Amino acid sequence: MSETGTTSCGLPVIVEAFLAEFFCLIGGIIVFVLEKTNIYCKAHAANAIIWGIIYCIMWVVIVIAGAIAGAAGSVVSTIFSIICAIIGFIWFIIWIFNWLMALIKASSEEFFAVPGISSLALKWAEK
Repeated sequence: MSETGTTSCGLPVIVEAFLAEFFCLIGGIIVFVLEKTNIYCKAHAANAIIWGIIYCIMWVVIVIAGAIAGAAGSVVSTIFSIICAIIGFIWFIIWIFNWLMALIKASSEEFFAVPGISSLALKWAEK
């Protein structure tokens, strides 16, 4: 992967990779569509897209589960709502950790590799 120089968008590679990761799903989509030649930047963009989709799906599931549990109105549903809130908070911490690691790695010209997800991102970038 070419990690130095400029990209087809005219930005330095490190800046484009950082922007893709920083703006998560939207930034990833923009960089992935606009970048034509640099696989390193496309890999960061694909990584941001995949993580953004995963985060959105998880948040929807957690919110729906909490809303259903809260609507029931019993003690058990209240406990389940609290558990959903705790899971949502833990998921937020995981998201912040992954986001910060991706930003740090992008700014130091490295790729934040998570087994399974990163291999998919690299496959997308190479197409």
